[in-house]
Amino acid sequence: MAEVTFDHKCDAHPLVKDAERAEVYVEPRRPNVAIVGFASSSTLDAPFDDPDFEIWGMNQLYRWIPRADRWFEIHDNYHEYVVEGTDHIGWLKTCPIPVYMTRHWPEFPNSVRYPIERMKARFSSYFTSSIAFMLALAIDEGFKRIDLFGIDLSA
Repeated sequence: MAEVTFDHKCDAHPLVKDAERAEVYVEPRRPNVAIVGFASSSTLDAPFDDPDFEIWGMNQLYRWIPRADRWFEIHDNYHEYVVEGTDHIGWLKTCPIPVYMTRHWPEFPNSVRYPIERMKARFSSYFTSSIAFMLALAIDEGFKRIDLFGIDLSA
């Protein structure tokens, strides 16, 4: 397994246009998105080398996958439960791709306030996992195909 690098041949190079309004642009727009989680059963089966896919990761998964175009750290307690010996805060500070969080944090230049009000108005107010937040945004943005990898939730 390899840590995320930001010079992958298939990087989407998304740009944060407005962090408060969750305006993120990717040109050319990718038709598909792969939402990637930690379950070893299929994490590495994600289409990292397919330029038709954006790759969305979460939390500290950057330690295990080779590519990501958007990131999700939805937990308000993002600074707790960090894997010992890692620098999660440092990674968030230097991450060059959009990082969706509960709000835009000035110390994280690419943090994007997740558009929770828009998602609740369109879907419901019942969001219980990072995956739920990611799926709602992917549907809202109109991706033609949404694939899930490494997501073996039991609760």
